[in-house]
Amino acid sequence: MTWSPNKESNSIANLVAHIRGCVHSRIETIFYDIADSRDRDKEFEYGLKLSIEEAYNMTKESFNISNTSVPTQICCYLNLSLIVPL
Repeated sequence: MTWSPNKESNSIANLVAHIRGCVHSRIETIFYDIADSRDRDKEFEYGLKLSIEEAYNMTKESFNISNTSVPTQICCYLNLSLIVPL
């Protein structure tokens, strides 16, 4: 999780933390008016440590927020009905 080819490159942990931070700052703060608590600099700290479970949970949470929030919010802003196949 923390390996990177050199000090200038990001590890998997950095990328997972960055994706979660982006989801928070772009979706949660805009659509749900949740205060922005993102620490973007920390997402890119060299040697950032996440366990496999933490990385998995952050990734799953990011996709869940993106997949459930964005289509619904776009439809609301465009005044459209969300069509769900039966």
